[in-house]
Amino acid sequence: MSAQTYDFLNRSWKSTCKILLGKDIGELSDYEKWLSEYVAMPRIEKSASSGGLLALAPSSYAPGSRFIGFSEIDMGAKFAPLTINEVKDIDSIIESVGERFAYSGSIILGNSKFVEESANVVDSHFIYRSSIVSDSKYVADSYMIRKCEHMFGVHGDAESAFILKSSDGHKGRRQFECFTNLVSSDCYYCMRCQDSRELFFCFGARSKSYCIGNLALPKDKYLAIKSKLLSEITAMLVRDKRIFSLLDVVRGARKHAPVIDIQSPVEDSKGDMGPIERAFTKTSSLLLGRELRGIDNYEDYLKRHVKMRLVCKSPLSGRKAYLAGFMTNLAENYKIGNSFVTEDEMVQIGRLNAGEKFPESVKMDVDALAKSLHSIAYSAMDDGVGISHNMIDCAMLLHSEDCYRTDGCAYSKKCAYNFWPRESEHIFGSWAVWESSFCMKGSQSKRLTRSMEIDTCESCADLYFSHNCENVNDSMFCFNTKNKKYAIGNSEFSRADYLKVKPALLAQIADSLESRRTLKWDIFSLAVRP
Repeated sequence: MSAQTYDFLNRSWKSTCKILLGKDIGELSDYEKWLSEYVAMPRIEKSASSGGLLALAPSSYAPGSRFIGFSEIDMGAKFAPLTINEVKDIDSIIESVGERFAYSGSIILGNSKFVEESANVVDSHFIYRSSIVSDSKYVADSYMIRKCEHMFGVHGDAESAFILKSSDGHKGRRQFECFTNLVSSDCYYCMRCQDSRELFFCFGARSKSYCIGNLALPKDKYLAIKSKLLSEITAMLVRDKRIFSLLDVVRGARKHAPVIDIQSPVEDSKGDMGPIERAFTKTSSLLLGRELRGIDNYEDYLKRHVKMRLVCKSPLSGRKAYLAGFMTNLAENYKIGNSFVTEDEMVQIGRLNAGEKFPESVKMDVDALAKSLHSIAYSAMDDGVGISHNMIDCAMLLHSEDCYRTDGCAYSKKCAYNFWPRESEHIFGSWAVWESSFCMKGSQSKRLTRSMEIDTCESCADLYFSHNCENVNDSMFCFNTKNKKYAIGNSEFSRADYLKVKPALLAQIADSLESRRTLKWDIFSLAVRP
């Protein structure tokens, strides 16, 4: 990192530590290993063009792929026309134009400055070792950050500030070692709390303040205990350059038998698959000219390269409990898959507490905390905000309807086997596709229409098997280009010639899906070169 970028970030780090912990604990560089523990770090590859190192957002690009720096690309490059023989089938296209395929790294867009070792950064400043960051500033060792500032070691957050070593928050302020907190502030070692402030070691708290172990305390007593705990935390950090995770406490808590009397379980709703099946058939017809039926017949293909969830059983009731895809690595690393409950069970847990004696004896000891908190140390990820309808096997919902096996679904409808569709409809087998419609197998793209096997594209329509394209329409197998129409492998055709070739290629894709339920080609392996 350059001296100037580090200086600004280090000052932000020190200010964040003083605000959260009450004191300066040292240099940012001393804590990078600890800060990266929760985060899907940028992937580092070598440019095939310059030999320089590139940062890419964590991705499924196949081993042996070619990469190129975003700043090294000539997006307006012209290519010689292809012959009819070169585009007679998909294998011939890949053989003819394969040398043009390279995945772009170190993508930095918009008004962004002082960005280093980072990827997929838009309109952001002072960003280091982070990826998928937009409209943010002062971010280090973090992933999937939107409209945030002063974020260190954060895995997924939006519209938050002064967050340290946490995951999956929204509209938070001043949080340390917190998970899935919503609209909360001044929280430490808390999980699945909402509309709350001044919490320590709380789980499932709703609209609470000045609580330790979910037990409400007088303000002065809470602040005295908080001061003591912060002193212990800073001493550990200064000495060891790390401290134990809240997930360590949750794992340890499962060594102790549950003592919660959960109310009679509510039967899990099965929902109506009819609208979703019809949407899948309609989307396949628009994309391929052929109606595919029975969405679960294509499950393996649709799930490929998508951050799918784990389905767990609540240890309290045996009901289905979901673990969203982007949290699965953390759950596996910390072995907490047996600690997820349903959302209504989490609400009940939030009304309980660790006992009146807990605040008097609390100290920063992971084993003692696990024993004291075991009755409430659970998490849930099947929450919803707003009104959603007919959401089948879905989690983390916001005003959506008629979706199936989709997590992080926001203002979307008629989607299946996705993670994080936003303001979209008729999206299948995709990850982080926003403001789009009638798409299958898209990744990290925005404003797509009728597109399939797409990665890192924006404002495109009727596009297939393409990467890093902008305003490219009625095209196939295009990489690192913009403002094209009727193109194959970045070579433009006349409309008449393109429309002669397209039906045969779509029929080849449809034949493969119908016969094998999958494709041998995908957008994440096209740039592999011998």
